[in-house]
Amino acid sequence: MGASASALFSLGPLLQKFVVSTLRTLLAGLLFLIAFSNSGFTQESQFAPQLAIIPGVGLDVRSLSDDLYLGTPVSLEFQSKPAALKLHAPIFWNLNPPNLSPNDPAACAFLRCDDWWVNGELDVVRVSRVIQSFRLGHGDSDFFVRGGALDLKLGQGLLVNGYHNQIHWDLRTSGVYGRSTIWGTPLQIAAFAGSFLGAPSVLGGRISASHPLGAGALKVDWGVEGVFDPYMNSQATDLGHMGDLNLEKIDRRLGAGAADVALSFDLLEQLLVLKPYMGTSLLNGFSHYGQSQGEWGLGGLGGLQLWLTLPWVGLYVETFLGGSSDAHYFAPFDVTYELDKRVSLVPTTTEGDNFLYVPRAGGINQGYEVGFQWSDALTGSLKLRIPPQERGALFHGKVQWQSADLQLGAQWISKKRWTAIQADHDPSVALFEGAMRIFDDWSVWGRYAYCPHLSQGQEVVWQNTHDALFGVMWRRQVSAK
Repeated sequence: MGASASALFSLGPLLQKFVVSTLRTLLAGLLFLIAFSNSGFTQESQFAPQLAIIPGVGLDVRSLSDDLYLGTPVSLEFQSKPAALKLHAPIFWNLNPPNLSPNDPAACAFLRCDDWWVNGELDVVRVSRVIQSFRLGHGDSDFFVRGGALDLKLGQGLLVNGYHNQIHWDLRTSGVYGRSTIWGTPLQIAAFAGSFLGAPSVLGGRISASHPLGAGALKVDWGVEGVFDPYMNSQATDLGHMGDLNLEKIDRRLGAGAADVALSFDLLEQLLVLKPYMGTSLLNGFSHYGQSQGEWGLGGLGGLQLWLTLPWVGLYVETFLGGSSDAHYFAPFDVTYELDKRVSLVPTTTEGDNFLYVPRAGGINQGYEVGFQWSDALTGSLKLRIPPQERGALFHGKVQWQSADLQLGAQWISKKRWTAIQADHDPSVALFEGAMRIFDDWSVWGRYAYCPHLSQGQEVVWQNTHDALFGVMWRRQVSAK
């Protein structure tokens, strides 16, 4: 009892640090965007003073590999036009006796501590996962900040194309993305961090502008951007439990910059939009033959984007073709990035043992993407990217249905291994999620994921595992004024 009490009292300093850090981050982002906003608070004053408060509780069962858990999630949501915040605490209780280490708190005998503790101590990054999403402003305002799960593409996708910080449930982080129009100019600035508390996994930003030509049917778009990841480990044994980065053993980094320009043709009153573009990017951190030191790599590409808008249906098509030097490839910060830099640390071949130093040979790059939207409910896309020698080739397919009473989503992600004999370490992921309101405030929901999990026994091994969850949730709007 005493050990459990001390574990609970130890929450105080961490929660205080967590709250202060969160408020500091949100306030800094808000002040930054307001400073560069074209209209300051004038646009916010147009919003109706409406606030909705929605508490929720649930009960679910989770099966992860051979382990079973009983979940009692608790959520609290605040919704308004100027801002929104959604908190969700995934509290799981052990149904199987856990294997405890000497550093684990006494609470870990009945609570799944992997959601909160690292090496016997509460972890700020894991506690920050309680923030499922937040928003300041909205997508059409001159300033806008959102956080939680990120699914990002910057510009034409030369560096960041589909980056996701929550594709793996046990490695997810709460990130932040902000965008603002710089006062008195056509310039727009955007910035993001893969994790806004603790050590950010990726930091990036972009400055861009759009200039109409003639009557407005033709526009010139341009942008420059940079992305930096200073938090990377070089050895699998340096990773913490479940693949957490060990900040005391950070010894790798990846940096990149890019510039692009595009012409946008609006045809038939925006029924058809064509956008040919070209761009170049520069990377430092990858290697050619698997050296222990990063090298510089350069690449350039040209592509075409097409949007076709018909009644009830919208179509999107993109293709690009480019060339890379050694130690370079396009869109390194993609949907599997956070998995790549962990999974590929496991030694597999003498020609390069990890994400940065497996060979990146120069050559031709290809990319293809098709997307659609039917009404406002059904969306889907297929993406294929083929680097030189097909190493790291990515296929990503997803489809989603979203309506008032039903939400369904499915994704399949497969990435070809980086090395010739890396057969057991493909970062492939399958995700299926759904929720349906059954009556009034009650809904059923579920999630299934097939993805790699870290197993640290006598040797470090990533194993593809099944992670399934099903449960019920009660949510009620108790205040709207």
